[in-house]
Amino acid sequence: MTSFDKNLLLLLVTILSLVAVAAGLSGARPIFELNLSSVAIVVGVEFLVYFIASMAMNQRATVGMALGSAVAFVILRCICSLIGGAAFGIFAEASDGFNPALAWLNPVAAAIQVFTVLVTGPYILAITFPDLIGKDAARSLRGGPAAPSVSSSRSSVAMLGSLETSPTGGFIQVFSYEELTGVIRKSPGLEGFVIYNEEGLVVWKDIPMKIDVDALAARIMSGGTQLGRVVLDSGLSRLRRIAIESRDHHILSTTLNQSFGMIIIFSSRTQQDEMFTRISILSKTAREFLQWKYPSLPLATGMSRDRIALDMV
Repeated sequence: MTSFDKNLLLLLVTILSLVAVAAGLSGARPIFELNLSSVAIVVGVEFLVYFIASMAMNQRATVGMALGSAVAFVILRCICSLIGGAAFGIFAEASDGFNPALAWLNPVAAAIQVFTVLVTGPYILAITFPDLIGKDAARSLRGGPAAPSVSSSRSSVAMLGSLETSPTGGFIQVFSYEELTGVIRKSPGLEGFVIYNEEGLVVWKDIPMKIDVDALAARIMSGGTQLGRVVLDSGLSRLRRIAIESRDHHILSTTLNQSFGMIIIFSSRTQQDEMFTRISILSKTAREFLQWKYPSLPLATGMSRDRIALDMV
């Protein structure tokens, strides 16, 4: 069962639980009379509880997000209570004077339902209204990977704007090949890039130039593997990257993980120190995206000796 199916199951179970509690306790003697003041008290207290809980449980929640969450939860419990009360009236053959709204005002049922909503509410919002808790929190609650932090001495805003970073490196979180292309394309002097798999087959490319991309990826991967073994057999440490300089281009190739590699082509006019700084960010950005997109593939960065060619740290 996928995480999406589990979330839908949780939503269904929550709704059924709220309805069942209302139906099960509808036969109790009502404490509140059905009037405007009773409704105002119940709605006000319940709204305040949801609002405070939303602000306390989510440090990134704004007042608007908490207000929206509280309104959504109040409406959810109200609808489920009315359904439960109506079901009690039908199946229990209640008297004609029974009003389903009394199930909503029942304080015992309300306490149980409010507790249930507080426990499962964030997951429900992650499915239905993710903006009310924040997209990163919603993605985490739905079972997706949380957005990793950027390990850089500079702010994330500066990194997004200029792709600059300290020597310790960092990456930018993306969630599609299109977003990855947009991030990589911000690099001055960049003329294209290719992502290939462990068989040397191209899985994504963005190269406006008219070149044989398939042959380039396959041969660089094969040549890099052979060169990596030669370097190790010679007693040197393993390769970090392959850099090829032609008259018009700098061609950099790196292994992202056990299943993917990347080739990035810069103009020959690009400063080498700037180029190597940027490729560190770009390779980590691509690696994190591929690990998120293909969680079932073996994506460990460590490789066997026969597989080692390029490993950018």
